Amino acid sequence: MVNEVKNGYFQIIYIADDAKLRIFGPDEGGELARIAEVTAYLDRNSFRGYDAVEINAAINKGDKQIDIDLPKPKDGQYYPISEAMMVSVSDDKMEAMVRFYPPSNNGEKLSKEEIIRELNNQKIVSGIDDQVIKNHILSPLYCTDILIAKGTPYVKGRDASIEYTFETELKARPKRNEDGSVDFHKLDIMNPVHEGDLLATLTREDPGEPGLDVYGNMTRPPKVVRKILRFGKNIRLSEDETQIFSMVDGHVTLEDERVYVYNVYEVAADVDATTGDIQYDGNITVKGNIRTGFKVTASGNIEVYGVVEGAAVKAGGDVILRRGIQGMGKGIIVAKGNIVSKFIESATVVSEGFIETEAVMHSRMSAKGDIKIQGSKGNLIGGFTRSTCLIEAKVIGAPMGTITNVEVGIDPAVQDKINKIRADIAEKSKELGRLKDVFEVFKAKKQKGKIDFSTLASMTKTAQEIQELNSKIIELQDEHEKLKIEFHVNESARIVGKTVYPGVKMMISGEPFYVNNEIYMTQFKKVNGEIQQTIV
Repeated sequence: MVNEVKNGYFQIIYIADDAKLRIFGPDEGGELARIAEVTAYLDRNSFRGYDAVEINAAINKGDKQIDIDLPKPKDGQYYPISEAMMVSVSDDKMEAMVRFYPPSNNGEKLSKEEIIRELNNQKIVSGIDDQVIKNHILSPLYCTDILIAKGTPYVKGRDASIEYTFETELKARPKRNEDGSVDFHKLDIMNPVHEGDLLATLTREDPGEPGLDVYGNMTRPPKVVRKILRFGKNIRLSEDETQIFSMVDGHVTLEDERVYVYNVYEVAADVDATTGDIQYDGNITVKGNIRTGFKVTASGNIEVYGVVEGAAVKAGGDVILRRGIQGMGKGIIVAKGNIVSKFIESATVVSEGFIETEAVMHSRMSAKGDIKIQGSKGNLIGGFTRSTCLIEAKVIGAPMGTITNVEVGIDPAVQDKINKIRADIAEKSKELGRLKDVFEVFKAKKQKGKIDFSTLASMTKTAQEIQELNSKIIELQDEHEKLKIEFHVNESARIVGKTVYPGVKMMISGEPFYVNNEIYMTQFKKVNGEIQQTIV
């Protein structure tokens, strides 16, 4: 398509023995000629001594045509000037623009072949628009930017994606009834699957298509993300490797982008002397009780319908105790996931997720997530309870002033590691001091010449033990420093209680607080270095 709006431009005109610069004004909507462009053109063609101010004034008039006299060259000869072109390329090398300059009235116009040759001389070889060249030859546009070559852009690709047919982020929270009690019958903690069920579908990545810039260089699309279906046992991969199916009835989970299907191991009655300890790579359901002294360990979830006594329960997923744990000071519950229990008494309970229960008495509990004690009673009495985020209970402590320790704001797991390392360093440093004292005694004997072969061997052994202890202490100190980097105080952590009794000792984001009087409907939180109490 020919552009009918023309910019202002200029031309060298020879009349008899005179040379003139003829300035043409633009069409309506067009641009004036540029003084810098005019002077550069005159300089290139060896014109000297012209009046740039006069030329600029003529340009700005915008008249259809103005002639300005040009000085004669030194040799007095005027030479024909052929049509010229100037080419510029965009920063991304995907577009080449050309500006044409008219020949003198006795000069030659550029042919199509000459235009293409000049583009090629400037290494522009791709995306040249023949129609643009034809349009110019038929109806020239001077002093105008014209898109003459355009590269082929790359086609952007698409990352691979995986669509799972099951809920990938289960939240095993019990339903709360209107009266405040907790319904442990509706937990929705599993993704049940049946043999042959589709588990996931892979849509492969599309790498896209390369392009070419105007120089003929290949342009590559950004790299895309490649994925494969990752899965464990009990799962079948389709022939084209784009779908996976369950091979058994069981429970499906997504862990670290890998799909697992567990077929649940069910204990129909109690875990006791008739069953022995139970360890299973999957989920375990215990329909009865777990008796004192026995262990139940699973890589997945553990659900117990009866009571856990002084037993050990360890799960790679969630632990659900439909009745609770009467630990008798021996019971231990450890879960990589969440823990939900009817009650917790005289037990140690550790969760990397949240803990929810109706009552807690004289127990040691720690969780990376929230700890909520909100059943019909909602009592938290005695013991030591820690959470990184939140501890919430209806009642904290007891009217008789039972010492109850609650702590929020620090990851219990990291704190325990730090405490253990500090204790190990202290113990080994004490042993190191003892060995050094022994070594000094050996050393004194040696200096006096009162040492036999047996004593010398003991001295050498003591020196080796000192060296080994020094190395272990240095290792522990290095590990301690690394853990200190992980150590993070959660400044938004809080403790919430409807009733808080004297005898409760709080530690909130590293700040201690002691309860001396009964407090009601209060949230405790560290603000600007102090414990702030607000009504909830």
